[in-house]
Amino acid sequence: MNRISAPQPALRPLPVLLLGLLLAGAPALAAGPADGPDFWLPPPGAGDLELLGPLGGWTTEGLDAQARLNLAGDPRPRNDGAGWDDWERERARREGAILKRLKELLPGEPAANWKLVKLLDWDGEEAETAKRPLARPEAIAFLARYAKARAQVDRELAEASDACYRGLLGWFNGQGLALRVDFNQPSSLYLEPQAGENRLEVLDPVTGQGAVRTWWHEAAAGPRLQVRVQGDSSVRVLAPDGKLSAASGSYSLADPAPGTYSVTWGDYRASHSRWWSPDAAAPVPVRVDVFLDAGTDRERRQSFSALCLPGGGEVALGSFDVTD
Repeated sequence: MNRISAPQPALRPLPVLLLGLLLAGAPALAAGPADGPDFWLPPPGAGDLELLGPLGGWTTEGLDAQARLNLAGDPRPRNDGAGWDDWERERARREGAILKRLKELLPGEPAANWKLVKLLDWDGEEAETAKRPLARPEAIAFLARYAKARAQVDRELAEASDACYRGLLGWFNGQGLALRVDFNQPSSLYLEPQAGENRLEVLDPVTGQGAVRTWWHEAAAGPRLQVRVQGDSSVRVLAPDGKLSAASGSYSLADPAPGTYSVTWGDYRASHSRWWSPDAAAPVPVRVDVFLDAGTDRERRQSFSALCLPGGGEVALGSFDVTD
């Protein structure tokens, strides 16, 4: 027969299998919607998109921008910059809110039953005792009800947490950005500028709101030739004098020699044929942007793209000419 320890200082967990069987037969819980900041659900389709930081202009530094979804009436407490004592108080408040919600789902339970919750605490390093008192059927029945209620509360908390985040669509110089922002919290965008004009676009697909920023960076002070790879990949550049660069995600020359340059996908994946997972062996979409005299009236841009197969060897992407 399954046994658990009685409520005493050295408490033991319920057998997982027995608790699972009780949960399967436990009645459905009936209760209204949860209340409080931890269970707050923002209104569907709400939020005003805003881009923080400089509005544009000229800069020789990195680009600093932040996206934020503004929404009035957010009841969640903020502990930005809070100390350890503040976090401890917030944790205690949250545990109190969870207990309050559990008691809403399990009304009328005597105080003695709530003390039994400690039986579900697990200390994997604590040695098992040889003999334990038999568990009372009423205790097992309550713990089954509690476990079912706690599973519902955890689902409500997860649903509330997910609802407070929204995915935004973003593009920086035509390259897609992955953005997931929390309401009323600024989300930093890490942007690597290129010489010349830089353009940031952000769209909230839920509300249809969009925002755009443009900057000019470095201009004529930057390297005359720049080769940039979009995404996580590397290329080699063959100069007119026959010198082949190391594989890298970027390549630049302040004073490039005139002649024809060739760009080759030289990623480490080109020569590897064994992978940890099938996903790692999937074809790699590669795009390379070439900038010559960026930010000047002689600016010229060119792009190369190809679908490269890992293990299939290096792939020639294209060539371009540099003139005096």
